[in-house]
Amino acid sequence: MLLWITAIILGLAAAYMLSTRWIPAGGASCTDLPEKALLSEDTSVLDIREYLDVDHNPLPGAQVLPYPYLKRYLHTIEKQHVFLIAPDKVSKNLAIRMLRRNNIQVAHYTIVERSSHGGQPLKAPCN
Repeated sequence: MLLWITAIILGLAAAYMLSTRWIPAGGASCTDLPEKALLSEDTSVLDIREYLDVDHNPLPGAQVLPYPYLKRYLHTIEKQHVFLIAPDKVSKNLAIRMLRRNNIQVAHYTIVERSSHGGQPLKAPCN
């Protein structure tokens, strides 16, 4: 009996951990890279890629705050609406959930890949 209870508890914990990483955070839509002229005044661009990736492929006007530093520096995000730029789906899901827990809305996001030749980053497909 104790073995079954332990197995159920471990199974629920594993399911929770997988769901927070891999099940998409709803309510945010995948779009193209933003242009500053098209963003509203109360929306900022938040780039959660690693500093090295941002250095090789910068996006002008974006606030750079890699995901590992996000919780510690949430207070530096000035606006309540952000356009999220993420390196992969897992980081995107985790960041959206963390931002929403702290009353910061993410309506749109994009996932970018490192460009092999430098310059502008390449947008990954939304699928």
